[in-house]
Amino acid sequence: MPQRSALRRRLRVSPKTLTQMLRRLEDFGILDRAIYPAAPPRTLSTPSPPSGRAP
Repeated sequence: MPQRSALRRRLRVSPKTLTQMLRRLEDFGILDRAIYPAAPPRTLSTPSPPSGRAP
């Protein structure tokens, strides 16, 4: 997945909107998010594995 800044520029959305979109995709199980301890905290969003359900 592209870096957040590249993704934000490509989608032409604010940082707040991108965060909301990524969290919503995580809620739906489309993305997995990992948080790494750093200063400032770093997160990595990746596509979730398929659930095996038909759309």
